Amino acid sequence: MEATELVKRRQKHYSAEERARLIGEYRASGLSVEEYAQGAGMSDWTVRRWLKEAKRQQRATGRTSRAPRLVPVVIGPDLGETDRIEVILVEGARLRVPVTIGAGQLEALISAVRRAC
Repeated sequence: MEATELVKRRQKHYSAEERARLIGEYRASGLSVEEYAQGAGMSDWTVRRWLKEAKRQQRATGRTSRAPRLVPVVIGPDLGETDRIEVILVEGARLRVPVTIGAGQLEALISAVRRAC
């Protein structure tokens, strides 16, 4: 008779900030849930659960639309040699971020700032 050994996989725990960042990256990636989850080394079930929780939280805070609102953008006369851009949110928060920031990272940052306000 062979002995069977059970191996318990340790579940990784993600902070709220990590979840927001990963969900932002997923949304910006254009990949399916399965493709993104596989590339990120997690189960598609986890990503789907986080998406469902994010949707529930958006409803609770009154933000039901996933599409960003379009607002006027004013470009200064000369940006010069700069490596940062400034984003001013409707709520009044100002973010100065590198011009190389990814869309998913920026979305996660904006979400975190809005939650804190």
